[in-house]
Amino acid sequence: MKSVRGIIERIEKEKLYKGKGGEIMRAGVCHLIHAISIANIQLSDEMKLSFFKSLEENFRHPNPEIQDEAAKAFKSFCKAYFGDKQTDLVLTEDHPIIKEFSKLFGPSMQDHSISVRRGFNLVFG
Repeated sequence: MKSVRGIIERIEKEKLYKGKGGEIMRAGVCHLIHAISIANIQLSDEMKLSFFKSLEENFRHPNPEIQDEAAKAFKSFCKAYFGDKQTDLVLTEDHPIIKEFSKLFGPSMQDHSISVRRGFNLVFG
């Protein structure tokens, strides 16, 4: 499980989002986050924040297919790790995840790029 959780970190560290195949890697990372969430694999708070930031980066991508994958992954991610069944979850206003969530609203309304607004609004839909 440790190696599965570390795949996304390795992809980002090796900058595999760049160049040929970068879009495929982005969609693959989103799909992997979706699968990890569906499987409800235990994640540390740091790993949750890392996955959240990866998804947020893909909301901004101009490719609609990547945005769709990111929105699907985000839905399952939130349901698995921040849903009603999380009895041990204690989130305060100064928690890093809450700060990241609050940042999602700005680009959905104020960004000059139509594709960025589309990606963020897909998430809220």
